[in-house]
Amino acid sequence: MTDQLRIWVCIYVDFAKSSQEAIGVTASVVSLIGSTITLIQQVRNARDRVKGASKTLDSLSKQLESLNRSLSLVRDEKALQTAAVEQQVRAIAEVAEELRSSLDALAAEQQKRSIPQLIHSLKAGDKEDKQLADILGRLDRARDLLALQVSVAQVGVVGNLKEGFSVAFGMLMDTNKKVNAVLGTNLVLAERLQNRELQQTGTYQDSIP
Repeated sequence: MTDQLRIWVCIYVDFAKSSQEAIGVTASVVSLIGSTITLIQQVRNARDRVKGASKTLDSLSKQLESLNRSLSLVRDEKALQTAAVEQQVRAIAEVAEELRSSLDALAAEQQKRSIPQLIHSLKAGDKEDKQLADILGRLDRARDLLALQVSVAQVGVVGNLKEGFSVAFGMLMDTNKKVNAVLGTNLVLAERLQNRELQQTGTYQDSIP
């Protein structure tokens, strides 16, 4: 099997599967992302109530901003809203909810302490700090998995095995540029095709013999 044929076999399998899953996915993904972004803001608010200067707390805002940008990218790019991406957004929401609960509990515990006892500030190495670091680590890994699922989305692919496939190359590369800017990675399909000769129409077309 030639490399070109192997590429289009992979595209056919992935595209056929994604086409079957696409029905109803878009609306649910957009709704899910909206609620998750709201949850992230609630996490920010909870973090502001926690007193402390550990590296874990210092890195939290940056991680949340990165996560917010990733989710906004998927929300704004319909071609990226696959079933696999939706599943990963759900995983992110679960970890974010755990993070919010942990921060809320920590803030509440700090507020309960009387003035003579002084308010316990979160410090590196504390039990609570280690727990937060563990949750943030899982949240970061969940974002990485989201980036992976986004990278394999079959953006711009249309057609079927019988009639052949075509790729809206302009759309693919435009989406790839946005993905790279936010996630720091490229769409797999864009990497496969960007160095191949294009037809003068600007659309890459091929079919499996």
